[in-house]
Amino acid sequence: MIQCIAPILPAFSFEATIMFYSSKLNFTVTEQSGYLVVSDDNIEIHFYKSSTKATFIKSSCFIFVRNIEDMYLRLSALDIINPSGRLMVNEVGNKEFVVEDNNGHLLRFTEKK
Repeated sequence: MIQCIAPILPAFSFEATIMFYSSKLNFTVTEQSGYLVVSDDNIEIHFYKSSTKATFIKSSCFIFVRNIEDMYLRLSALDIINPSGRLMVNEVGNKEFVVEDNNGHLLRFTEKK
C-alpha cells in the first residue's frame, strides 16, 4: 500500500533551501550527508546538491491541500506566490496557486473539486 510519494529535486544551496522551506513554509528540515528532506504532514520533498547549472533542471510538483483559500492568504502575506500563479480554477476545475522556491522549482498547491 502506497503511503507517500516524494520528488527528489536538485538544489543549488542547501542553506538557502533550508531557509526557504523552514521560514516561509514552516516545513521540518532534515539534512544528512549531502541530502536534504523537507516535510510537513504527508508532504516530503527530497533534495540533492547540484553544483552546476548545466545539469540543473527546474521541476514542479503538486501539493494537494484542503482549505486552499486559507493557505493562499497565509502564503500571500509572505510574498512568495509566483506572479503568474495566483489562486485560480485550473482546466480540470481544481483550485490552485503556484509558489516558486529558491531553486526555481514550482510548488503547485491544489485543492481537488
